[in-house]
Amino acid sequence: MIGLFATALPLLGQTPERRVERAKQVPSNQPRPVGDHDINDEAWFGVWQLNLDKSAYNPRPAPYKRATMKVERADDKVRFSYDFVHLRGGVQHLEWTGRFDGKDYMVQGIDEYMTYAYKQLDARTYEIVAKADGQIAAVATVTISPDGRTLTTVTRRKNARGQDITNTTIHDKIR
Repeated sequence: MIGLFATALPLLGQTPERRVERAKQVPSNQPRPVGDHDINDEAWFGVWQLNLDKSAYNPRPAPYKRATMKVERADDKVRFSYDFVHLRGGVQHLEWTGRFDGKDYMVQGIDEYMTYAYKQLDARTYEIVAKADGQIAAVATVTISPDGRTLTTVTRRKNARGQDITNTTIHDKIR
């Protein structure tokens, strides 16, 4: 089953004895599946660092000195937090919280109206459709390595002249 894990089971309407019994069935620190549209493999969760030496940007250079991405559970959703240090030292923090259901969820931390729609393609791959002001700006395919230590993202978009641009980024798991 492909599913995200929630942090709490619904306990409303149950007797105190039933709540205690139910709480003992699944320890509170263990993941609980809640849906069919979200990543559930523990390998996806953690902190990932952009590996600039292995990444390929078109055009060069990469737009960042360094970047990290944190993937964590957020109740019945997933939260991606991105931290970038740009070439001239500017810092940017973005967050996306949503489900892997192909629906648009707002990106927080930028002035533009930007949404990401995540969709799980298989156990090791998901797709992101990025939209700016409701128009598709880029489509990315993210694949996790079999050992769970590397994420490869292939992003396709069009530049200002309408030419196809493809960037490949590699993130290494650091914790």
